[in-house]
Amino acid sequence: MCEVINLVNSRLDRDLFFTIILENDLSYNHYLHFLNDTDQTSEADALMRTDLSSAPSLAPMKESVIQAAELLRFQLNIRSEWSAFLENSASSSVKSILNELDGPIVGQNLANTILACTLMDKKVSKGSRAEHLKTAHNMSDEHFRWLVLEPLVLQGQWMEIDQLLLEKKWLSRKPTPSLPIDRLILFFHSMKAPKEVKQRFLQYMPGSESLTDLVVRLGLFDLGLEYFIRRKDVSGLRNLLSRTPSSREEFKIGQTYLSKPTNQWTEYVASN
Repeated sequence: MCEVINLVNSRLDRDLFFTIILENDLSYNHYLHFLNDTDQTSEADALMRTDLSSAPSLAPMKESVIQAAELLRFQLNIRSEWSAFLENSASSSVKSILNELDGPIVGQNLANTILACTLMDKKVSKGSRAEHLKTAHNMSDEHFRWLVLEPLVLQGQWMEIDQLLLEKKWLSRKPTPSLPIDRLILFFHSMKAPKEVKQRFLQYMPGSESLTDLVVRLGLFDLGLEYFIRRKDVSGLRNLLSRTPSSREEFKIGQTYLSKPTNQWTEYVASN
C-alpha cells in the first residue's frame, strides 16, 4: 500500500495529498507508520497537525501529539549516542537504572528519555538536555528533581545535586532545600550516599527534635552527635543521648562532651 501512496504523493501537492490520505483511516495509519519507520519525522509531524486541524473535536489533543512528535525527533537525534553509552556502561554503577531502560531509546516515554540524558551528560542544570526536555514538556520542578536524583547520586555528581536541590531565596543568606528535607535524607540513606552528604543536608532539618527523631530512626547516631557538638547544643545532645543505646560508642563520646563546659568542646567528625 505504501508504494501506491508514494506514487500518488509524487503527483500531488502536499495539501491535496494530505486531504486525500485523511479520507481513509487505513491509508492514514499505513503512511504515518511508514514515515516514522523511515525517520521522516517532519513529514509525520505535518500530517498529524493537518489531521488535528481538520477535526475541531480533536483540538485538545493537538498539543500532546505535537509534543510526542518532538520527543520522537529528539530520540532519533540521540539514539546513536545512547547505543554507544550502553555498550560502555554494562558493568557501571548505573546498571540498576539501565536495566529499567529496556530497549532502544526511540519510543521511550519522557521520563526515561530524561533519565537517559542525565546518565549521558551527568548534569541537569540549565542548558542541559535533561533540563531542555523538562521545560519543553512542562514537567513540574518537583517531579523532575525526584526523577533525576537517583542517576546523579549513583554517578556521584554532588555539586550538580547541590545546584538541583538548594535554592537561594531572595534576601536570604542561607539556601533552602527544594524538596522535603526528611524525605530527601531518607532517600540519600537508602541510596547509601556518603555520610558527609547526609550531614550537609541534616542542617536543614526544621528543629533539633525532628533531627533527633530522624537520626535515631536511621541509626545515624554519629551524625546526630556531630551536629549537636558542632553547635554546642547541650540540650539537643542530652536528648539524643537519652535515645541512644548505652552500649554504643556515640553514647560514651557524648557523655564525655557533656562532662565538660562547651568552651572546651573540640570538633567531632563522624567516621565514614
